[in-house]
Amino acid sequence: MKFLHQFQSKTLRQATAWVSTAALILSVVVPGGVTFGAPPAKVTICHATSSNVNPYNVQQPNATADVGGHDGHEGPIWFDGIQEDWGDIIPPFDYDGGSYPGKNWTEEGQAIYNLECNIPNNDPTYTIAGFKYNDLNGNGAWDEGEGETGIPGWTIYLDLNENGSLDDGEPNMTTVGDGSYAFDGLVNGPYVVREESAAGWDQTEPGTGFINVEIDDDNSYANNFGNHEIVPDPDVVTIIGKLELVSHKEFMKIDR
Repeated sequence: MKFLHQFQSKTLRQATAWVSTAALILSVVVPGGVTFGAPPAKVTICHATSSNVNPYNVQQPNATADVGGHDGHEGPIWFDGIQEDWGDIIPPFDYDGGSYPGKNWTEEGQAIYNLECNIPNNDPTYTIAGFKYNDLNGNGAWDEGEGETGIPGWTIYLDLNENGSLDDGEPNMTTVGDGSYAFDGLVNGPYVVREESAAGWDQTEPGTGFINVEIDDDNSYANNFGNHEIVPDPDVVTIIGKLELVSHKEFMKIDR
């Protein structure tokens, strides 16, 4: 009887251990079970470095109340010329048991965050603009009071390589209804503005065929192109027609 009791006790202990092990395994692999061993939730943040060259880098700490310790990284958003330590940029998020309000989650902070923690290029930009007009009297000046109007649908471009032709990748646009054009988002520097030529038109302004523009912390307007439409002289056409007729008759006589 003593041997049987010892055997039953040992068997019971083994069965209990097996059941406990099986329950633990099931709790890990079965959805809705205990989350023992499951990876913690992460949140993507911009972590403040000590480098003005690369002020932030991307990190993914645990999504907890203290953001894996990053909540203590206090300070303003980095800016050019900053003399103090700057803080992390952390978006708002929910975690098990609460929610985090975010840190430095302003318009500037979000702009950096949305660029994968890179600083946006905030250099000022400028505009080159002008008009394309119909130079009716061909004098190389826009005489608006004499009925000269803008010409829409004409291609104007920035000749970046200065080779005198429109190449792939060079900024270009067609003039709108009033003949105007504008190139925005330009940084300081020299630019050459040209127009594409069109059959039946002579360019009268500028006399060089192109416009040199130097952007120096300001916009540049009134960069105008004038063109005079070539209209055949009816008297010349008549004379040429008569000459062709005479030549044809003389040819017919010779042929006979």
